Amino acid sequence: MAAKIYHEGMLTETRRDKLILMTAHHPRIRQLCWPEEVLFTENGEFVGFLMPAVSSDYMDLSHSVLQMAKESVRNGMMKDWDRLSLVRLCRQIVYVFIKMHEKGILMGDVNPNNIMIDVSEADRPGIIVVDCDSMQFGGYPCPVGMKAYTSPEIYKRQNTDNPHYGEFLREESDELYAVASLLFHILMLNGSPYEGKGMESIDDAIRNYNFSYRVNNSDIAQNVSGKDTPDGSYRMVWNNTYYKLKDLFAQVFTGKGSAPLPEWFDALKEYSREILNGNWTREVIPNRYWDTQDHKYNTDITCEWCGAASNMPNNRYERFKQIRRPLLCPACNTILNSMKYRPVTPELDAEIPRTFTCKVCSKPYTLDNYYDAYLTDIGTADHDRICSDCLKKTHVLKCSYCGKNVPLKVKDYLRNRNKQNYLCSDCRKEVTLTCSGCGKQFQDIFRYKDIRDKKGKGYFCKECRDKWRKS
Repeated sequence: MAAKIYHEGMLTETRRDKLILMTAHHPRIRQLCWPEEVLFTENGEFVGFLMPAVSSDYMDLSHSVLQMAKESVRNGMMKDWDRLSLVRLCRQIVYVFIKMHEKGILMGDVNPNNIMIDVSEADRPGIIVVDCDSMQFGGYPCPVGMKAYTSPEIYKRQNTDNPHYGEFLREESDELYAVASLLFHILMLNGSPYEGKGMESIDDAIRNYNFSYRVNNSDIAQNVSGKDTPDGSYRMVWNNTYYKLKDLFAQVFTGKGSAPLPEWFDALKEYSREILNGNWTREVIPNRYWDTQDHKYNTDITCEWCGAASNMPNNRYERFKQIRRPLLCPACNTILNSMKYRPVTPELDAEIPRTFTCKVCSKPYTLDNYYDAYLTDIGTADHDRICSDCLKKTHVLKCSYCGKNVPLKVKDYLRNRNKQNYLCSDCRKEVTLTCSGCGKQFQDIFRYKDIRDKKGKGYFCKECRDKWRKS
């Protein structure tokens, strides 16, 4: 047993009465360090309580699992842990919360510092929950909390950016949000659901449900562009996460509603089984994209910068080949994207030119970041050498048939300006005609119809025209 003795300022009647109630209604959940006995001095003064002692082999999640993004931790004290270990840990956490909620207990202060694990138990990770005296129980609120695990609905109900947790009772939906946040942090190696490229502050993103990660669920995807999904390892981990879990995360973090604990438990159980069956990777940080529909890796590539073997989603591979963008591994792609924010220096200017000649107006122009400069220098199709003025300007081409001036964006203008017979949209729109030769209906453009009408002649399909040319 271990004793928790409070500082003098913490020795309140409310805390004493709550502990007396807790010891009288023990939930008998073995994973909880639940108060066993309230402690008093010989004079009857309240000082603390007794609880089960935790072995020194146990560490809190903050200093173990949530450090696994670091290679030194993965190769050191967490060397036996893989993706399956993390999934089993999450399932054990959900199981304990299910038991707590059945007993009318809300943890309240859900955070990784209050959950302990034995890092040597990678195959069957168990947990111990500490600081149970702060839990919401018997009408007594939990007086503490962390912003990263605070539901946006609490901010709305309390109408404040800094809620006083001890002044209100949390709802079960608040706890479900906090559990989802904890599971996300574990599976995503301490990455936040609201931290992404070009995002606002995490506090604002949480309150506005601005989820960073792309999802395939059509009911949710319309609110999540995925453009802010972080590059590098977080993108790879998310890509290799079981699709049912991704849907549950997106449901919670876009504000669509809470995900019940049994749904998490079942999805984690399925995920474990899929990993064991070889359908999903066991890697903590995968270095290859996984096709969740075909259950196989996507297109293999050799990184054009470092030479490492990697892969990328098939659709991205095809698009990058089409626009002549370099095929990079996740690590090198992160470096490329970071070039958007690198400060301008003479040394880098000598390595990556930022001044180019506009192919439209022939004037020199200078780009303000090395990301765009590098892609422009190597000639990717989505980084044409066009200055900002020409990109904003509307360019005009005359229709070769009707003579109408057609306003075009610069890339459409460049693509069509050398054509001898450029047609406006009206002249090239398709119309349905009836062939005067064989009577079959066919499609052709308006210009053909108009020319034949002016000549007072009929329309002929391609087959009939080809037949007459050969005869």
